[in-house]
Amino acid sequence: MNNQFLVCALMMLSIVPVARAQDDAYQVECRTLATIPIPPKDIRPAPGGCDSNQLYYGVDGNGRGADFVAARACAYRERAAKDDGQFSGAMILTMVYANGLGVSSNIPLAKRFACELDGAPAEMDGRLAHLDAIGRGKPDKGRFDICDDITSGYMMGVCSEEAADFAKVRREDRLHAIVRAWTPAQQASFATLRKAADAFFDASSDGEIDQTGTARGALVTEAHEALADGFLAALEGFEKSQVPKPDAAALKTEDAGLNAAYKARLAEIAKAEKDGEQGPGSVTAAGVRDAQRKWLVYREAWVELGAARYPTVPADAWRAWLSHQRAELIRNPEPDQEGRGTP
Repeated sequence: MNNQFLVCALMMLSIVPVARAQDDAYQVECRTLATIPIPPKDIRPAPGGCDSNQLYYGVDGNGRGADFVAARACAYRERAAKDDGQFSGAMILTMVYANGLGVSSNIPLAKRFACELDGAPAEMDGRLAHLDAIGRGKPDKGRFDICDDITSGYMMGVCSEEAADFAKVRREDRLHAIVRAWTPAQQASFATLRKAADAFFDASSDGEIDQTGTARGALVTEAHEALADGFLAALEGFEKSQVPKPDAAALKTEDAGLNAAYKARLAEIAKAEKDGEQGPGSVTAAGVRDAQRKWLVYREAWVELGAARYPTVPADAWRAWLSHQRAELIRNPEPDQEGRGTP
């Protein structure tokens, strides 16, 4: 019995160095960084329900309403309460101390908090190296940000979603600036259009973008953002009298082009499914059809707004313009492809 115990003990001892040797570089460093002290004076009371992310970046991501002292207090509260999701708690504290915002810069402490974050090994190694470079006084492009060193598809999605949330606030400001002087009837038509736009943009980005890769979250977000940005750009152009010019004859041409693009896309999907090939990945005929149905509602909502706000533009001119844009989108659903048009 004693001999068996000794053998087991020796085996366990032999395993420990192997496990240590397999640790990633950042894990070894992070064990040391865990002992970096947190100055008690830096921890201040924070109200329940505070949002360190919004306090750090401001409501629009550009610093509007930012309060770094409050962000730090809130982040410590979130960390203590283990309410430490993405862009909160330790993540905000990493950036606060790295950049010296509302507190003295403290790179070792920033690295300690960076070690508390989940991330791919290359991402963690890169982030710690980035912080070391800042500590050595190496010039950096603006503020250090958690999204500077991402390597994983998952974090690409997280950072894209974060940027999209702030972009939405800025877009809403610009849309409000346009619509606030409109008549009640025009504003009512616009509200109908916004509802249709949201439904179509969601259906297109969710159902017409391949989501088989690890970067699927980022791709869906970027596709949605491209549509939303195009919507705003188009509306701002219309307010400067840059309205659609096509006539009924153009509608016939554009409608034929749209039908051809739509049928070709469905045929591509059907062939891929039949052959068992990757084809368009996660994109299905049902997803494309759902987006198309919602686009038809979206198109007619534009026609309704056009009649209320831009009465000199014929209904068929709106339909021709939108049909052209929809055909472009079906042919090139990815937002970074050439030829991708506004919605």
